[in-house]
Amino acid sequence: MSEHHGQWQAQGDDVSGRGHRVTWGQDVVPTKADGLEWLEQLAANCSKGEGKRRERACRDAKRFVCRAAPEGHPSMMKSFYCRDDAYPNARIDVEIYGFAFRDPGADDG
Repeated sequence: MSEHHGQWQAQGDDVSGRGHRVTWGQDVVPTKADGLEWLEQLAANCSKGEGKRRERACRDAKRFVCRAAPEGHPSMMKSFYCRDDAYPNARIDVEIYGFAFRDPGADDG
């Protein structure tokens, strides 16, 4: 398994099955640009309704990526909720193992 791996997921009662996911795994810490690209891929995997419902969660997730320390975020799990009364558990989740979302040119650790 790669030293730095994880996934973005769209989860909730409005998503069928195990939800939508975009995974990564590499030996160098992924950059902020990588994280934003993978988040965009996740949004593209959602239906129009699922995506619309997750617009706020996606904005919050983008801020999370952009505000990472220069070396990136350490291992963690975090959820970004949609705040939709019809689907209170609709969200975007990120799981990080190792580090993720470093500044370009930061140590590849």
